[in-house]
This record gives sequence, C-alpha cells and structure tokens, in this order.
Amino acid sequence: MMGSVKTARLTHVFLGLIFCLNGVYNVAHSNFGWLGLSLGIIMFVLGIYTIIIAFTAFSKHSGFAPKVKVGPDFAEFKTGFFTSPVRIPWKEVRSVTLGKYQVHFLLKNGERSFFYRTSPEQSIAIKRSIREMAEDHHIEVVHD
Repeated sequence: MMGSVKTARLTHVFLGLIFCLNGVYNVAHSNFGWLGLSLGIIMFVLGIYTIIIAFTAFSKHSGFAPKVKVGPDFAEFKTGFFTSPVRIPWKEVRSVTLGKYQVHFLLKNGERSFFYRTSPEQSIAIKRSIREMAEDHHIEVVHD
C-alpha cells in the first residue's frame, strides 16, 4: 500500500459512494429496461463492497489488513488481505537480513522471508523496530 492510508480510505469511500449513487440512479431511471436495472443493482453492490473494503483494508485495527507487528517476544507479519499472520519468536531467530521492502529471518530450523508493500517512511520505521528488537535479543542484523 503506497501513500497515506487515510487518503486511500477516503478515496475508496468516495468511489463507493459514487458507485452507490450511480446504482440508485440506474434503478430509479432504468432507461434500458432490465439491463439498466441489472447494472444499477450491480453498481450499488460494488459501491457497498468498496466502502466495506475502505474500512477493513485501510484500518490499523483491522484483522484483515496487512501489517507488521514487532514486540519483545516476536515479530508478526500479515502480508495479504486473507492470509493468516505468521509469528516469528525471537528465541528462534539466528540472524535477520533487512532488504528493500523485505525481511529475511534465518531461524534455528529453517528460513522465512517476508515481502511487504508500504511507504518508504513506514518501511524505515519497520526496519528500525526489527533492528532494535533483534539487537536487544543479541541477534545479528544484516542490511542487504
């Protein structure tokens, strides 16, 4: 997600409202008979869907939105809208490699890589948090 989350949410709400209004207009003035009525209903449903996405995908508190959480015991990554979060306990991490919009963990029992889409400022904040927690746990941090 590039840019401001607030801007993306407002844009989706605005577009959803336009779809809803267009749908209501098409249903009320169905000049094209059943086709206009069908298009109106579809536009209205798409408008509602877009508004729901605005408040679920672009919210810091959403259980659906992609996010990165860094805590004293773990780092958690949720990279997709319908994917489950993956929690990496710090006690399992041997080293961390920080790349461009990517974090790679070398674990005691394998490796895990995570790609995330965000703004450059947010990416820097994520890397800073991961680096600080890793250093607190005496874990090697490598910059790619």
